Amino acid sequence: MAYLQDDAHVLGAVRDAAFDGVICHMALMDIPDLAATIRSVGRVLRPGGWFVFAILHPCYHPPPSGEITAADGSIHRTVSGYFTEGFWRSDTRPGPPGKVGAYHRTLSTYVNALTDAGLILERLAEPPATPSLAARRPVWREVPAVLIARCGKGP
Repeated sequence: MAYLQDDAHVLGAVRDAAFDGVICHMALMDIPDLAATIRSVGRVLRPGGWFVFAILHPCYHPPPSGEITAADGSIHRTVSGYFTEGFWRSDTRPGPPGKVGAYHRTLSTYVNALTDAGLILERLAEPPATPSLAARRPVWREVPAVLIARCGKGP
């Protein structure tokens, strides 16, 4: 197995149609130019190839989202600012968005970038929280924290 470091926007060191598949795990929301990155993925895939990615679920992670505790002690996820796309960082949020920032995009922005690059959305998954996350943050039992997609490249 070989590892290659390259700019995801261009993948300049990778020839066209070089791979049967590409995986991008929890990184697309950290890359400034989504469209260029997805075009590069499409370029390096062979016809019939696949692209699988996982991202923080865009519907539940816009910058102003958070959690509130109701009078009965139950915790609820709050979501606002969904349609405001762009880079954000918060001193109060855990994980990478709170430490180094992230790019919030709508679900349609992701899907349209795939379509524009000639990729076909084949499957989506919104898995429930792992038991350890659900134990630490019960609100994630109610909404998905992650979105996973599988796309194909036509012939």
